[in-house]
Amino acid sequence: MNCYETMQNVINYCENNLYNEITMNELSEMSGYSIYHFCRLFQKVIGCGPMEYIRKRRLSNAAIEISFGHRYIKDIGFTWGFNSHENFVRAFKNQFGISPIQYRETKNSLNLFHKFDVIKEHSFENFGISPRFVSKPSFKLAGFRCRTSFHNNANKIDAPQHWNKYHACKLYDKIGKKIDPALRWDIGMLTDHDANSGDISYVIGVQVDDFNDINDECVRITIPSAQYAVFNTPPADSDSFVKAIHKTWEYIYQVWFPQTGFERMKTQEFETYCEASHSYSEEIWIPIGR
Repeated sequence: MNCYETMQNVINYCENNLYNEITMNELSEMSGYSIYHFCRLFQKVIGCGPMEYIRKRRLSNAAIEISFGHRYIKDIGFTWGFNSHENFVRAFKNQFGISPIQYRETKNSLNLFHKFDVIKEHSFENFGISPRFVSKPSFKLAGFRCRTSFHNNANKIDAPQHWNKYHACKLYDKIGKKIDPALRWDIGMLTDHDANSGDISYVIGVQVDDFNDINDECVRITIPSAQYAVFNTPPADSDSFVKAIHKTWEYIYQVWFPQTGFERMKTQEFETYCEASHSYSEEIWIPIGR
């Protein structure tokens, strides 16, 4: 049995016992490694520690219950192993950026942590998606910023949390330009990269004709004209939407660019989605050249 099969067996055990207490000792014994080597191998293959994996899976399952069920939130927290309502709320906010009650009220797509399939996560088989090519003139973006980093893939956590806050707090209504929700395409964009520290800004906002009457708290960005490859993420539901987005970004850079010979140009790439559509498929715009 190779290390991938071993880690998958451990994951399967965790999944079957999420309601129960799980110790590091029993997981390391199951793997056949010492606790030290087991934790290092799990981190390398899965991308997080075993106890963090269990916590994220419990919180994600709790989020699904909150969205689709009618039980008291505190009871859901106790069901998934949190010994107090305060601890549950704190852990939920740390993982998703909003409180359980905010999530129940808005029902926006969370960055849920799904069961890890070692083989599928390391494969793009049957994932082929083809872009359309668009020449887009220069445009203006106004929106709200959060600071994040490429270190330890922090941006993959911070950006979804920023989206959660953007919708839960209705930040789109505070930008300064009123747009019909049915026509509003929110744009998410990385900008202001500090090459030395690895820090970067993630901005969510809307395209505007000008910067007049824009909220003083908003970032204002002018994006130059460019040729783009525009990818639509695979169809998903509210639970798997964020995962599909991350998988599409990985496919673009790990598979599509090497296979096609296109170059990624230096102007900003961005993702955009119409929340009112509830289609759970967004557009990813990548500036390209030869």
